Amino acid sequence: MKRRNSIFLIIVFVIYASCSEKNPEYLILGKKSLDKENYSLARNQFLTIKSDNLDYDKAQEYIKKIDSIEKVILKKSILKDSIAKIESNKLRKKYAGTYKIEVSGTSSKEQVEVYILNTDGKAEWLWINYGKSKTGITDDRKSGDWIADTNSITISIKGNSGMISETYQEKNGSLINKQLSKRRLERTKEIFK
Repeated sequence: MKRRNSIFLIIVFVIYASCSEKNPEYLILGKKSLDKENYSLARNQFLTIKSDNLDYDKAQEYIKKIDSIEKVILKKSILKDSIAKIESNKLRKKYAGTYKIEVSGTSSKEQVEVYILNTDGKAEWLWINYGKSKTGITDDRKSGDWIADTNSITISIKGNSGMISETYQEKNGSLINKQLSKRRLERTKEIFK
């Protein structure tokens, strides 16, 4: 009888042990996530630790640490963005203006393409027809935007068949098209409407 009871108790204990779930160690999991710089996951793992748990105070310390790390990351990001914006504004001022597109050996004086690059990043492409007069008439106009890099500009215009992008590299004081080296931009003081 005693043997049956002890076998029965062993079986019950084995079944109970195999059926019972062990609570996850959220503090350990949170530390691992924190070490991998996965701050969002670490925060969530630390937040699952309830106030009646012995690890609660330690988890709260880690949450404060994550908050301070994220604040530093945010400040660095804002600083980096503002520096990039200042640099971008300087480059926009440098390259903003009106340009005629010259194609080596084939440019016409009666009809020309013109880019107007504004300091706010907006761009316009114009097809100007001079005909026999000295004043050009705008036959076509398309809008888009442009961005400036250290020594190049990229102009994107919404054409009839979609977006058209051209990149011009600054070489020896001229802006040369990267894809078609015969195409270049010549700055002009002429005003187009």
